[in-house]
Amino acid sequence: MPSQTFRLVSRPGDGFGLGPDQQRVGDVVVTANGEKILLMAPDIVEALGEATIDVEDTEKGRRVIISRCTGVSRGSIS
Repeated sequence: MPSQTFRLVSRPGDGFGLGPDQQRVGDVVVTANGEKILLMAPDIVEALGEATIDVEDTEKGRRVIISRCTGVSRGSIS
């Protein structure tokens, strides 16, 4: 079975979410230390622009933080 990696997806009215998925043709693949860590479809990459994606530990658990020049979008890791 092909390996799975987290995929960043858009949730209408709810920002972004993460879920396990396999690499698809045309995906943008983010790697760290030679390992695939995130998959994104080209439309998601375009929507993010020059944003920075990070993970923050909070009292409610780990949260994905997407920082843009105009503000910050926060969403739970799903």
